[in-house]
Amino acid sequence: MLDRLGRLCGLVGVACVVSGVATADAAVLCKHKKTGALSIAAGVCTKKQVPVTLGNGLTVTDTTLSGGVPPAVGAVMLAGASTATTTNTTPTTLDSFTVTAPGPGILTVTVSGFYFIDAQAPGASSITVLGDLGLCDTADTDTTCGSTYVNLWYQDADNDTDVNTTPAFTLTRTVAVATAGARKFYLNGQAASPGQPIALWGTSTTDANAGPTASVIFTPAALTVTRP
Repeated sequence: MLDRLGRLCGLVGVACVVSGVATADAAVLCKHKKTGALSIAAGVCTKKQVPVTLGNGLTVTDTTLSGGVPPAVGAVMLAGASTATTTNTTPTTLDSFTVTAPGPGILTVTVSGFYFIDAQAPGASSITVLGDLGLCDTADTDTTCGSTYVNLWYQDADNDTDVNTTPAFTLTRTVAVATAGARKFYLNGQAASPGQPIALWGTSTTDANAGPTASVIFTPAALTVTRP
């Protein structure tokens, strides 16, 4: 019987403990009178439900999913070319954003959109580096970016007099957070040559300074992924 009740608690996502006394505001396990569906209530069941007597000293003490914090998602639009631009040839912060984690877990952070490049002809080479971008933990750096700080390559097949284009890009990081609270990220970048700017770029027709989108998924735990 005790083992059966333990399985029942697991099925409805509650924690059951051996306790002879339940507090006045303790959670209770309820069963719908007609359908028999199980649910959890804080204190008392509704008129359409009846309380389930667990017996053997078991009481319901927790109404959260295992891990304590459910998954969550969020997103924000970053700045565009009006402000998020640089001609610096050293790592420079183009924009930043802050994620407020609801508890310990994993953040999957993705920044995707377009970047604008305005560069001179690459000369004899049809493939050239026109700048760099990375998703980093600190401002104006390329060393705390989780291996995302990369060269932006562009193929100029006809070696034209200049390069003005807006290629797409995506940067993704998976970051563990130990506690609830704010976690700031920086989108850093640099130009390949002085006077040849690199800028973030958007596609909005209503926001003149729209840029890429930063999206974040929070999960209580990470998957183990291996290859091959």
